[in-house]
Amino acid sequence: MATDLDAEAVSRFCDRMDDDLDTPGALAGLFELVRRANRASDDGDTGTASRLATTVAVLCGALGLALRTGGNEEIDAETSALVAQRDAARAARAWSRADDLRDQLVGLGWVVEDSAAGTRVRRR
Repeated sequence: MATDLDAEAVSRFCDRMDDDLDTPGALAGLFELVRRANRASDDGDTGTASRLATTVAVLCGALGLALRTGGNEEIDAETSALVAQRDAARAARAWSRADDLRDQLVGLGWVVEDSAAGTRVRRR
């Protein structure tokens, strides 16, 4: 087991799983850990946030759940250029061009999300 884990959370998780395989209870505990990690991150306590996130990842792995780390993908120059072009097309209300650029991004393996701040991309 990894050494930088929240021991109390691991113990509660094990207790729930040992209690007639209380998976719903174990998952509820994981969601609480995620909330605590987010709160710690928002408060600038990166050490606690990291420890809790690592705990979540390890416990999810015990359930066979693979976690994806969103937002950490390296966006290459070609993708950045396509995103900028798509934002410009949307601003100009050139919807057909924006749709074509979306299709290009999807073809390169990106999920395209529209937001008020512009186009966001992430790997599938």
